[in-house]
Amino acid sequence: MSIPLSVAQAHLGDLISGLKPGEELAITEAGAPVAKLVRTPRTSWPCKAGSAKDTSHWMAPDFDAPLEDFREYMEFLNREITRNSFELLPISLGHATSVENLPLNHRDPFDRMLIVQAQTEGIPIVSCDTQFDAYGVSRLW
Repeated sequence: MSIPLSVAQAHLGDLISGLKPGEELAITEAGAPVAKLVRTPRTSWPCKAGSAKDTSHWMAPDFDAPLEDFREYMEFLNREITRNSFELLPISLGHATSVENLPLNHRDPFDRMLIVQAQTEGIPIVSCDTQFDAYGVSRLW
């Protein structure tokens, strides 16, 4: 990928934030490359686990109460789960801790959790997303 120098000068901050770690962007002048912009990998995280433990938090008492707007949909969903003999697969601590060991072929966190669950539980993934194939899971569709 390449962009002219004038565009790079005008939008440098946006260009940097849009790059993935290790991704390169060639900057050109008169059609010839003059510089290369590379996003370096993160070496630390902006927050540390447990750093908010002494912070006061508030949550509404009805935070996890069913929303009336979704009542009809939830009834439909529960009927379909029963009718099709689906089983809900909760996310276990083992699933959650295994995600960090996956190669970064797929960056979507939800899809990465599905990959770990498919690998751990020996079940297929129903998706047309070919990025799942890099993980050796059975993909239907």
